Amino acid sequence: MYYDIVIVGGGPAGTAAGLVLSTFNKSICIIDKSFFPRPKLCAGIITQKTIQMIKKILPSFNFDKYVNTNKICLFSQHNTKCEITLEYPLILVEREQFDYELLLACKKAGVHIFEQTTFSEFIPEHNNLILMNGDILSYNVLIAADGIFSPIRKKIGVADIKKGFCLQNSINIYPNNSSLACLDKIYFDFANIPFGYNWILSNKNSTIIGTGVLAENTAYKQAFTEHSKLCTKLGISSSLGLRGAFLPIGDIANQLMHPYNNIILIGDAAGYANPITGEGIYYAILAGYYAGQAYQMDNKHFKDSFLSLISVTENDIKEIAKLSHHFYSEKMINNIIYQLKNCPDYISNICDEVFNLGRCSYQYFFEELTQLFR
Repeated sequence: MYYDIVIVGGGPAGTAAGLVLSTFNKSICIIDKSFFPRPKLCAGIITQKTIQMIKKILPSFNFDKYVNTNKICLFSQHNTKCEITLEYPLILVEREQFDYELLLACKKAGVHIFEQTTFSEFIPEHNNLILMNGDILSYNVLIAADGIFSPIRKKIGVADIKKGFCLQNSINIYPNNSSLACLDKIYFDFANIPFGYNWILSNKNSTIIGTGVLAENTAYKQAFTEHSKLCTKLGISSSLGLRGAFLPIGDIANQLMHPYNNIILIGDAAGYANPITGEGIYYAILAGYYAGQAYQMDNKHFKDSFLSLISVTENDIKEIAKLSHHFYSEKMINNIIYQLKNCPDYISNICDEVFNLGRCSYQYFFEELTQLFR
């Protein structure tokens, strides 16, 4: 089988690329090891900048079916509590349904979808994937959106990336349990995780209780301990609906080091995620969009075109990574939440501009906070 474009991975990065490329009258396929809809560990928080990207790629996507909220509650290490109201709401999606909708949109656009499909061998020198059933899948360009443990990344000789870790319970909403019933705000608790946070939120069908560590190894064990404590406090078993997963933390794969100009990495495979918030869906959609634009610009130098387009985003992630250690210091977290409590409208506006809309840089965020702390 031959396709102009083969995309490995049917998550948001792969489907975003498929949707953009489907407008260029090329043969495209997506292969994925799972059968959709499939479970996916994720808080499912969609920021406004992500909504804008999805509308650019798929204007017909209907967000009305999902829960939204603009209310956020924060806790610091000293258990200081504050609540803020964003001007622009966040959408809370169930990833199982959200990813499936994007995949169906690709199928409707003419992209061939191969579910429960894996490959036994990858031969980039010959532009071939050998599928487990023995079929040969040939391509002109290949887009690897195959996750944080990307087999494609390993095969083309790109070094592994640093990983964080998260745990999450997704449980049915119990109307008779006041601590878990239909929460109208998102809770972020920075009290006990040295380089991460707990979260609690309700989407349309479930309450999500999660713990994320945006650093390697050292804090993993503590994440298990603190997550168990949180579940006990909420009156549920920590094993109820529990899943764990590794996640990118802004350590970007060095794609310049591999020799194949017709292969790119996007999404988690490339390490695209926010090192402070852990947000990955936005970067997945954005990278998929740039993959489509790069192919249209110059498919003979596909990788070079893509890296040129994504370079500003990569630099932003690297700058955020430098600031993340400062952000997660005990003094900074306490100061941020203290200032939020004392001037919530002003800080809420900054949070909207930086975290939600992406119109201001994280450097600006820190400069504004520094002025307030004086």
